[in-house]
Amino acid sequence: MLSRDLCVNSSPRPRPQPRPEADEEFLAMWRDILGSVAETAAAHDWRWQRRRRSIGTMLVVLFVFRLAHAPRRRGYARVLADMWECCRRLGLELPQPRPVAASSMSVARGKVGADVFRRIHEAVLRHAGPESSTLWKGLRAFAVDGSKLNLPRKLLREGYAPPSPQAHYPQGLLSCLYQIGRRLPYDFDLHAHGDERRAALRHLGVLGRGDLVVYDRGYYSAALLRAHSACQVAAVFRLKRNASARVGAFFAGDGRDELVRVDPSGTAGGRSPSRLRLVKYGIGGKVYVLGTTLLDAGRYPAADLADLYHGRWSVEELYKISKEMLEIESFHSRSELGVKQELYAHFTLIAMARLFASRSEQQFAARDGEADRPPLRANFSHSLGAVERDLEALLLHEAPQLRDTLNRVLEHAARAPQRERPGRSYPRRSRRPGKKWRNRKPADPQTAD
Repeated sequence: MLSRDLCVNSSPRPRPQPRPEADEEFLAMWRDILGSVAETAAAHDWRWQRRRRSIGTMLVVLFVFRLAHAPRRRGYARVLADMWECCRRLGLELPQPRPVAASSMSVARGKVGADVFRRIHEAVLRHAGPESSTLWKGLRAFAVDGSKLNLPRKLLREGYAPPSPQAHYPQGLLSCLYQIGRRLPYDFDLHAHGDERRAALRHLGVLGRGDLVVYDRGYYSAALLRAHSACQVAAVFRLKRNASARVGAFFAGDGRDELVRVDPSGTAGGRSPSRLRLVKYGIGGKVYVLGTTLLDAGRYPAADLADLYHGRWSVEELYKISKEMLEIESFHSRSELGVKQELYAHFTLIAMARLFASRSEQQFAARDGEADRPPLRANFSHSLGAVERDLEALLLHEAPQLRDTLNRVLEHAARAPQRERPGRSYPRRSRRPGKKWRNRKPADPQTAD
């Protein structure tokens, strides 16, 4: 038997954090969100239901939310059984005492458009609170990120092509517009083409004057620059050395901040050159060049532009969880409609989880006594898991139980907070051994045993 001295941990116990609670403002925000969700589902019921059915739009929405984060090997019947059991424990009333058949839910999914989930996402953004505290120099700052996804093989019929003749599965381009300040997915879509610039042009339709988009390398083009000028949306591009002759000369020169004129292709059409500000700086021996339509160097210093560009990487770091899940094994559906349903539901869940994480971080800041250290950040994976566990309670509970549900989700979301990490000065390298035989060097037959 171990002695008592060995069982006692000599290290001091961490100071317990107060439990986060939903105040009236947070409660009112979620009442508005859930009210909009219910209205969206009821309005869609009128479009596809000719008679009263046991499976309505709200039940399909809840099922797809569950399905979006369920493992691929977990089928419809298992997800439906989990939903019914969770509602039974919570005392929530469903259309029938036993789970509906998987085939019935599959048919009902086909009658609910993917735009229902987009409208639910828009409701989350609309009621997510004021944006004034997250503006960058008076502008709403956004970032665009694109990912190639392997899709189910049946989408070959929908115009999605494989990346090469040898590839078995088709690919699609998932493009997402993120709001940097609030760290929320703002607009997204799945495209059959692989042109990231063309997808970025579509995002400009939801933006306007007073907005700013930050792009990574590969997005800059004269056409995209003209589109920003036409809709009066500011832009910051990270440029490649071969973006144009002027950019290449700026890379090689000693200048740090210059204004240039960009001649669009096809000047015979009467298009006038666009003005672009080039900014150059170095970090860790690496040279970065940004091109921006923010021409006022006094109001938008080069150092602030550099911080803004590198701030977009925090968004990509935050949503790396979603990128890991968006693989072919994650899609339960084999149709374009079903795939889009799961993708849109995925981003809506991310937005919901972000609201709980942001609320937790506000309470961390109010209680944190270490002002000289980086701020505490909520563990986003915990926040997403908390929303997934309480989906039925969050979407189906009546108003009197909503506060208890929000407090429970906030409590789970606030677990394991982390200090914001400073920027790394070294590249990431995985030490995990390779899984394929071709990664191993062939043994020397003369030295082999």
